[in-house]
Amino acid sequence: MAWALYASPGCWDELIVNGRPREGCAGVVNYLAALTIAELQDRQRAAELAIQAMGITFTVYSEAGDIDRARPFDWRRSPW
Repeated sequence: MAWALYASPGCWDELIVNGRPREGCAGVVNYLAALTIAELQDRQRAAELAIQAMGITFTVYSEAGDIDRARPFDWRRSPW
């Protein structure tokens, strides 16, 4: 299973625990695993546009100038 190599040390993970889906999450995990790279890229672009349109940001106070940033969303950091 692709999730066996996934780890989130020191963090709570809502979807995966010990390389397996949490109870009730198997459907979501299977759906995501079945998506192609192109489909994941399309969904990432859509998510980035939605994040921008909704103004979901965080502030980086240690930098001058434009300190508001959109929340990062990168499926490539996930194990699927």
